[in-house]
Amino acid sequence: MINQNRQGGFVLRMVPVLLWLISGTCFWEGLNAQHRPNTQQIKPALEHLSQQAGLSDNFITSVLKGPHGFVWIATRNGLNRFDGREFRIYRKDSQNPFSLGDNHLKCLLKDAEGRLWIGTNAGGLFTYNAVKDHFEKQPLSEDSSTTHPVTGINALAEDPQRNLWVGTSGSGLIRYDRKQGTHVVYKHNTLNKNSLADDMIRVIHVDKDGHIWIGTDSGLDLYNPDQDTFSHVQFLKSLSDNFRLGVQDIYSDQNGMLWLATITGLVRFNPRDGSARLWRPVKNFKENHEYNRITAIERASDGTLWIGTFSRGLFLFDMETFRPVPLDQITRQSLAENGFISSIYKDTSGIVWIATGKGLYKKIPHPSVFRNWTHAIGAGKFTSDVVWPLLEDHNGVIWIGTIAGLNRFDPHTGVVTQYKKEDGLSQNAILALCEDSRGNLWIGTFNGGLSRLEHSNQQFTNWYFDANHPESLPHNLVSVLYEDRMGELWIGTAKGPARFDRKQNRPVRLIFNASGASLNDQYIQGILEDHLGNLWFTTSKSGLFMWNRRENVVKQWTYDPLNPHSISANDLTDIVELPDRRQAGHYLIWVGTESGGINRYDPQTDQFRAFTDKNGLLSNSINSLLADDDGQLWMGTDRGLSRLNTRDETIRTFDERDGLDNAHFNPWAKMKSRSGALYFGSSAGIIAFNPHDLAKMESRQSYPLVFTGLDVLNRPVESGTPLLPQSISTTDEIHLNYRDYIFTVRFALLDFTKPDQVLYVYKMEGLFNEWLPIGNQNKVDFTGLSPGSYTLHVKATNRTGKTFEHEARLRIFISPPYWETWWFRSALALLTGMFFFILYRMRLRRILEIQHTRDRIARDLHDEIGSNLSSLSLIGEVMGTRPGLDKEVREAFGDVHQAARHSVDALRDIVWFVNPMSDSLRDLVARMQATAQTMLSGTVYDFDARITDSVRKILPVVKRNIFLMYKEILNNILKHARAEKVRINVLTEGKHLILTVTDDGVGFNPESVQPGNGLSNLRERACQMKGELDIRSAKGKGTRIRLSVKIT
Repeated sequence: MINQNRQGGFVLRMVPVLLWLISGTCFWEGLNAQHRPNTQQIKPALEHLSQQAGLSDNFITSVLKGPHGFVWIATRNGLNRFDGREFRIYRKDSQNPFSLGDNHLKCLLKDAEGRLWIGTNAGGLFTYNAVKDHFEKQPLSEDSSTTHPVTGINALAEDPQRNLWVGTSGSGLIRYDRKQGTHVVYKHNTLNKNSLADDMIRVIHVDKDGHIWIGTDSGLDLYNPDQDTFSHVQFLKSLSDNFRLGVQDIYSDQNGMLWLATITGLVRFNPRDGSARLWRPVKNFKENHEYNRITAIERASDGTLWIGTFSRGLFLFDMETFRPVPLDQITRQSLAENGFISSIYKDTSGIVWIATGKGLYKKIPHPSVFRNWTHAIGAGKFTSDVVWPLLEDHNGVIWIGTIAGLNRFDPHTGVVTQYKKEDGLSQNAILALCEDSRGNLWIGTFNGGLSRLEHSNQQFTNWYFDANHPESLPHNLVSVLYEDRMGELWIGTAKGPARFDRKQNRPVRLIFNASGASLNDQYIQGILEDHLGNLWFTTSKSGLFMWNRRENVVKQWTYDPLNPHSISANDLTDIVELPDRRQAGHYLIWVGTESGGINRYDPQTDQFRAFTDKNGLLSNSINSLLADDDGQLWMGTDRGLSRLNTRDETIRTFDERDGLDNAHFNPWAKMKSRSGALYFGSSAGIIAFNPHDLAKMESRQSYPLVFTGLDVLNRPVESGTPLLPQSISTTDEIHLNYRDYIFTVRFALLDFTKPDQVLYVYKMEGLFNEWLPIGNQNKVDFTGLSPGSYTLHVKATNRTGKTFEHEARLRIFISPPYWETWWFRSALALLTGMFFFILYRMRLRRILEIQHTRDRIARDLHDEIGSNLSSLSLIGEVMGTRPGLDKEVREAFGDVHQAARHSVDALRDIVWFVNPMSDSLRDLVARMQATAQTMLSGTVYDFDARITDSVRKILPVVKRNIFLMYKEILNNILKHARAEKVRINVLTEGKHLILTVTDDGVGFNPESVQPGNGLSNLRERACQMKGELDIRSAKGKGTRIRLSVKIT
């Protein structure tokens, strides 16, 4: 499918030739109009802006380039700020004291300080505050003794003393001294001949000498500053005295002449001698007819003026000949004889802004670099204006192949010689030209085979395709001719390549027996010999071929959609080889295509890189390639010229807005002269220019890059709001919060010539540091950025291909939610610390209370119960030894004594458990050692304690369980083990206490022993403390019990 479409592309390129061959040259003009490329998407040199494009109103009253390089457009329904792409509209807002006081605007002025002044119809005079992006009303009144605000402001001007002059509709003239804040009102006084001639002021003009001229409905006045009076200037005295010559606009030229726009025509007035001359657009009407009314004057170029009229449109006027000169076709059709023009403004870049009642026209200046060389030679001198191949021979003679014959132009004599079929040429439709090393001219035709014009006798010899002779030309369509460095002539046809055999004096078909791909039957579009001697062939539908003649190998490259480094299309056109300007000694192959732009092939990597309209090309259809003396690559396309800088690979484009008469360039129609000038053929002749002249012009151009708008949550943010306290064009930073998770920053390079061809790159410092290209899109969207500090950097490449060194920067601060702020986190940490401190204090107080309670209980047990039990024990002991008691009573008293003594011992343990003063590890070990001494008094034992941090506190419950388990173990030894020796080891390991008790008693089998309270109590207490209890015993081998428990 791809190949079919691309083959169809070639057929479309040849349609004009086919139809000409069928119908004859007389039908070419209609054919050319029919097959001219669709230019609806190509913006013309005269661009129309209206409400459809975003203007607030179609009736334009004034235009001015104001602060920061924006274009300001005053209308009858609001003020517009234009950045080349988008309009921002300012209107009256009764709720906003800093808005305009009226939507009907009449004039604009930028003063010496760059401040913008706006005159309204009914709202007074305003200035624009660029920092705050709002308007401030100026305190002017119709009379210096009253406060009634001035209305109907028609004109504004500033004199050398920085006074502001305000012309009104019926309220006279006002001089506003901004330094003093005072103003003086001048009005017409019938009793004073030195007053204004009329209170209806139309224009105020300050000439280069500082003279102030006032145009009114009654003529022209000159202000006399010494007397503070006015002189009425008479001109065109030949007109009747009762005819009022209202002056609408004034322009002073470099010679001091005043050009006056009057209701009766254009007047050139000489203030020195009072002479004047009148030009009327329509002479057969009386002087005051609306057809002759001039409304606007502006300088066009040296020696010409733009003239706007009330009902006859636009004129270009030659000041020297004092007559209009023809307008270009687009301007003539759009503006000549087409209604009312209110004002004309030429900005610093040369763009002319034409205000009308039907919108605004932007006329882009044509640089003098491009010229129609065909028109310069003379109309009708060539066989046709439809130019195909071009060639400059060794004598400097230029050969032009057209659809209707061959042309020879001698630049020394200016003579054009035509050659056609009747002169011996094989066919009139010329596709290819080549001069060989012998000076002979070779001509390839559309369907007439090959011709040679002999240098010696100026005779033609022709060769054709002959189906009966296989060794003839492969096809009669000869598309390309190329002579290599060895003098071999190569011929590209619609059925493969051929070589001209000079010995046999005939073309010889190339039948490839080489390994690899085959060139047989391929439609050849271009031939190139590279620096290594390899031959390259471009084809119409089969991609790129390279024939290595030394190794006799043919290699083919075709489009592969799965390979991003393949060639971008199979329908190839032209081919050139250029040194790599970034790597010495390295060469690159550049290949044009009909649908895939231009490709750069690097033989070292065997990879292609495509440049398309996404990279800035006007069109993806490349008809011709040509390198200039600086190594820059020029491309003729169906929509204009494109230039690729092979060093930095930036692209600049040229179309009608750059002065090209026709932007549709034909295939193979290109030539570089020995002087370095470039020639490209189009359907309307030959365009010639010198790239060096263009480079000089480009070096003078510079444009500001500014931020133009901010959207938050998909809504525009107005200046003067908390998010945007001042204009984004003047601010260095903006502050957002975490809720503004979607925001858009807009920007513009204020190049009004070709804003659609400006390319942007940006990076967001703090998010990423790589420059990202975004094409012609003049905004960047951000979503879900984390709170923090960022810096947005933006750069632009304009139509000249020049990336400006300066860049626009905007710092962006995104505040976090309150729970992520430092102060909230600090407060939270402080509150958390206070909370835990309070908990600690409460726990400490509770512990102290428990300790006090335990201490009190211990004292009470010791003092009360212990004392009573000791007394009871003593009574039992005394009564048991008392004489006279029988044995039974004595034994009873002995039992009382023993029970009381055991209770005292148990009570001591309980007091020790409860007493908080005995909660240290040292107290536990001491208690265990004392208990062993008491219980094992009749047994040999060894008590070994190895503890660290003896003052360490132990939980009371742990202390109690350890001690009770210890006593239970000793008690079991005494009752059951019949041991002779006991070993007790107490040691600490980290936070654990390890108790080991070993005896040499009779032992037992732990698996066969009946469960009893002793072992059960030991295991239960160990489980309560989450400790480890290990009991090892065997009959006749004693017992070892080991307890490991965490004590802190």
